[in-house]
Amino acid sequence: LASLVEGEFLQLDCADPTDMHAYVRKCYHKTASLFAHACQSAALLAGADPVHATAAASFGRHLGLAFQVTDDLLDLTSSASTLGKPCGADLELGLATAPVLYALRCHPSLRPLIMRRFQQSGDVETALRCVHDSDAFERTAQLASYYGDRAQRDLEVFANHPYVPLLKTLVDEVVHRIK
Repeated sequence: LASLVEGEFLQLDCADPTDMHAYVRKCYHKTASLFAHACQSAALLAGADPVHATAAASFGRHLGLAFQVTDDLLDLTSSASTLGKPCGADLELGLATAPVLYALRCHPSLRPLIMRRFQQSGDVETALRCVHDSDAFERTAQLASYYGDRAQRDLEVFANHPYVPLLKTLVDEVVHRIK
């Protein structure tokens, strides 16, 4: 719970909302920490030793980061009917997610919009144009895949456990989902 609260504070009071490291830290606290603690708890309840419990937590952390980065990508690439929420909802809330932060690298003019949290008329539309006019979607998908790959590697410690193939499938589903 403390991690979730910290994530909310990071989102509300981020000194530099253009910092990718701050974005990842917020994603960990708001989403991935839940995955990490759930996986670690399940491992401990199943009688895992500390090495396996730590690996389970790491798996959950990376799975959760892959989930959140993919969610942020879908927020800008999916339709409202597919997602079940309006597209660009994060921008409307003033949040700069991975696609916007990657677009910033090609479009430095995004910085003031991000800093004012897309509050002026036309900011959201301009940000969307910049994201579409960059490699932001590809780079965000690569970031999600990176965390998915890390989650897959975390499973190596479990060697021949019968659930590893299912967990690997879960990682693929998370990274490649469309809603």
